This record gives sequence, structure tokens and C-alpha cells, in this order.
Amino acid sequence: MYTKGSIISILACFLLLFSSCKVTFTTTQRNKFEGRGFGCEKVQFYNNKYILLRRVLTSADVQPAKGKVKYIDGKKYEFIVIRKHTGGKAFQPEFGESKLYISFFPENEKETLFFRSDPNGNYYRIVDSMGNYLEQKEKGIPFMPMLFSRRKQSSGKVVFGNNEMDVIYGAEAILLFKKNQKYTEEATKRRAKGIKVE
Repeated sequence: MYTKGSIISILACFLLLFSSCKVTFTTTQRNKFEGRGFGCEKVQFYNNKYILLRRVLTSADVQPAKGKVKYIDGKKYEFIVIRKHTGGKAFQPEFGESKLYISFFPENEKETLFFRSDPNGNYYRIVDSMGNYLEQKEKGIPFMPMLFSRRKQSSGKVVFGNNEMDVIYGAEAILLFKKNQKYTEEATKRRAKGIKVE
């Protein structure tokens, strides 16, 4: 049988888990932040899906920008892996705009991915350099079908740093942020000291 103390402990654990959960970043949430003078560059963002970028390296490429290099069918490829729930930061945020440039690499703010809000403002989703949403395919990568068979393959290109890269996975990736008191109350929280009458 459960004691009163164990029930309270279980409830406290659930509250702790749900109070720090990641939620979808929406236009409404962005407007709240900006209305309080709390810019998006101060928000810790996360991606909700695994993202895999790929480009073919040519002889002109002295060294890859970042990531792993593999030879497949005689071609040299560079892969950039951004795991699910990787922390990101907004760069070049503009008030009132429907776009955000997010970097998941601390060394270089130019290596960003472009996210744009949907027409209803329900989420910010990854888009190509022209602002168009990417497409999804059902099959995995041809040379590794068993390894990635659970993920939907993407179709489209993004500019990452100075390089155009194919988006292999993650075309439906959206932005999340950790919902906590720091973001929601920092700009409006004040404590009355009180007045003592003598």
C-alpha cells in the first residue's frame, strides 16, 4: 500500500518532469517574448527531429566545414549530424519577422539553419534558403537502407555556412524551447517590499 509520503514524492517527480519539458515554439510565444523586451537570442532552442545534411566534396574543397567525411561509390561526402533535442541559439533575430536563423554549433554563427513560422503561427519549421518548406520521402538512404529505415528521407537543399547541402533527414524538424519560469516571468516579476507604518 502507498503511504502519504510516497504519493507526494511521486507527484513531485511528475511535476518536476513536466515543468521542465520542451514545447513547440510558436509565433504567439515569440510575440510574448518580444512584448516583454526578451529577445529570441536569449532563448534556448531545440530541434524536435534528427537532422542529417550531406554534400559532395570536390577537389576544390580543402577541408570539410564540419562533420564526418565518407567515401561512397567513389564520391567523397561530408555529413553534418544534428541529433534530436540538440541545443541551438538564434542569430540575426528580427522583431516581427516570421523567420529565425538557428545555429547548433557554438564555434560559428554563420553555420545556421533557417526556420520559418507556418501561416497559422503554430510552429517554426526548417526551410530552404528561399523560405520554402522541404519535402519528405518514405524510403531510407539507398546505400544504408537498414540503418535509417525508421526515419523518413527528405528532399531539398539548405545553405549551411557557405555550402549548399542536401537535407537527407529532418525536413519536418520544428523548433522547441524549454518551458520554465525564467522565460515566462523574468521580464514582469517584481516583489513588493511592503510599507511599515509607525
